[in-house]
Amino acid sequence: MRWHDRISLSTQFLIASVLVLCLSMTVLGTWVSHQVKESVLATSGADDAAFIRAMVERYVQRIDSEGSLHPDDVEALDSLFSDRVLGERIVSAKLWLTDGSINAKIIYSSKAKHTVGHVHVSTDVQKAWRGDLVTEFKDLVSRESQYEQTLDLPLVEVYAPLFRAGTAQVIAVGEIYQNASVLAERLREGVLLTWIVVCLTTVLMIVVLYVIVRRASWLLQEQQSALSTKVQEAEEMAKQNHVLRLAADRSRLEANEANEELLGRIGMDLHDGPIQFLTLIRLRLDEITQNLLDGGKHAGSAQDEFRELGDKLSSIIDELRDLSVGLVLPELGALSLFETMKLAVVRHEHLTGTQVHFEYEKIPKNVPDPLKTCVYRVVQESLSNSFKHAGGHGQRVTAYSAGGVLKLEICDDGSPAKSGRSSKEGTRLGQRGIRNRVAAFNGTMSIEPHALHGTRVKITIPWRSQRSEKTTPHQ
Repeated sequence: MRWHDRISLSTQFLIASVLVLCLSMTVLGTWVSHQVKESVLATSGADDAAFIRAMVERYVQRIDSEGSLHPDDVEALDSLFSDRVLGERIVSAKLWLTDGSINAKIIYSSKAKHTVGHVHVSTDVQKAWRGDLVTEFKDLVSRESQYEQTLDLPLVEVYAPLFRAGTAQVIAVGEIYQNASVLAERLREGVLLTWIVVCLTTVLMIVVLYVIVRRASWLLQEQQSALSTKVQEAEEMAKQNHVLRLAADRSRLEANEANEELLGRIGMDLHDGPIQFLTLIRLRLDEITQNLLDGGKHAGSAQDEFRELGDKLSSIIDELRDLSVGLVLPELGALSLFETMKLAVVRHEHLTGTQVHFEYEKIPKNVPDPLKTCVYRVVQESLSNSFKHAGGHGQRVTAYSAGGVLKLEICDDGSPAKSGRSSKEGTRLGQRGIRNRVAAFNGTMSIEPHALHGTRVKITIPWRSQRSEKTTPHQ
């Protein structure tokens, strides 16, 4: 007996619910905390961006071609950021200039004057140059923030684009470092409150659900014995049904094999009977023709008639031979399913003088011989219909396997000159034969229009249930 069979259902539920709910609430709490942080930073960043644009943007309008501020603007910015009240909130400010790449140059610094003109790599400046607002808790590890690293304060860094007056053209990027001591405390309080609510909610959910399941556990224990007996009976019936289904499948396969044997016998009879007889007639006609030739020129008309008759008999022989080749099934036992389909395609090409585009992917390699026979006949008959009624235009065969099901598509582009009632009626027998073959393997068949005048035949056959339980590779 396994360990989870020795504990009650209510106890199992308690363990599972604690694990699932704790994991879920941990994810939820983390996400909510992140959202709280992002919301606070977004609000703070929007206010700071508005300040930068209102107070600083006017002083970057006179940037020269070399990327330098006007001396009067530099003096005005120094005066602005030296204000004591403003300095308690904004501990440092910088102005950046870039060409849109990650390389940016400092053109103004309120504290670290020696950094003006230095070029640093900054993706945040690049984002702000494109018009975005960037707000984040600064990690203070980059070279351009060496001064801010000495302050030992939690800082919020804000990058905001500065525009040319009256236009949407970004001409510089403003950066400020805000003293985030109060903001950090607000974030800690918000995150703590979030986790308290999440924990209390989790405990309440677990208690309520456990009480409900505990009451139902008693009833389930009483019914378990009766259910066990019924399950055993159902398993026995399922085994019997499985045996019956296998017997039915075996019967269908045997019937399919018998049908193929009959067709093969018919083909051999045609080849050994009428064809040989007609061959003897042709040989005799050749002999008579030769005698007439030896008799003189007056036998010319009879000679022409006999030759015409011989040509007709040759045509009949060729037609009967082609018919016998189509009826006699080739030896498929040593072939894979792919080779079987390829054989049907190649034979059709040789017989009709047309081309067939064959595509395949993940075709099962080892399948029973009756299934290979079915697939061979389906491809053969479908291509034959395509040649008869579409002249072989755009013939394509596509085969692939998915989820233990073999899927075939045989289609053509059609021929307007051969579409009509007579063609459709002549195809019904072949379509019915394909449908019966596929149904013997629990498969399905559908026919639908393709292109302008073409036809597509779709076949699905579950091959996994037709083979042994041993796993086979794919081709």
